[in-house]
Amino acid sequence: MKKRGSGRSGGAPLSVYNRLTRVALEASLRTAAPLVGAGLDRIVHADQVERLAPLDLAARAEVALRLVGGETGLSVVDLLQPISIR
Repeated sequence: MKKRGSGRSGGAPLSVYNRLTRVALEASLRTAAPLVGAGLDRIVHADQVERLAPLDLAARAEVALRLVGGETGLSVVDLLQPISIR
């Protein structure tokens, strides 16, 4: 007679899923942490050097992204260059 459990047949599929989820989460955190740090660095730099509020910086970034691929000929790589406003 079989022992009745939770209704799943064996524990392997759930174990594999948990392991894959953990690996994916660790990889995502390794990738995301430097990006978040760089973003915060840019926000603080804009505030301290250019006296630009975070929402104004976000608006500038949104406008720049809308210009990519249009008649300006800008690419996403061009956005990595600092903007000098005088």
